[in-house]
Amino acid sequence: MNNNLTKEIIKHIFRNFGLLASNENQLKITDNSFLLKEKIKYSEDDLEHEARVYGCECQIQNKKIIIFYTCLISEDDGEEFLYVHLEDNPAYCIWAGNQYIENDIYFNVNTENWGNCSILLQATFLAALESLKDIYPSFYRATEYQEDYKKFLVCIEKER
Repeated sequence: MNNNLTKEIIKHIFRNFGLLASNENQLKITDNSFLLKEKIKYSEDDLEHEARVYGCECQIQNKKIIIFYTCLISEDDGEEFLYVHLEDNPAYCIWAGNQYIENDIYFNVNTENWGNCSILLQATFLAALESLKDIYPSFYRATEYQEDYKKFLVCIEKER
């Protein structure tokens, strides 16, 4: 697997969601209007922490796209997780830590299992997200998301 290419794909996707500086941000996933009531609780160096969770969704051709984002902060760096699911398709989850040096993109096999994406799947995921820029969907805070949220938590646990 080409880790440098994966890193660049992740950075490009994060730019599109307003997580990295860009002049083309159409969506800023960390906008307070997308802040959910859920918090992710985690331990780091024997201390308990809570991370904010952001979630948004939109409809495209009668299919729902749901997106979650969180950042778990550690002493050295943050671990970022971005989850994207288009209804009737596999969900994807990006993990990026240590300033993008450590990273991976996963696809959801089923509720409890995530697999590593090949470069081909990563490119397909990137292309799908790029096409969102062409249709300019209107995003709003996620409302019906419990099944997707469970998958998101499983992916986070896989990496931690």
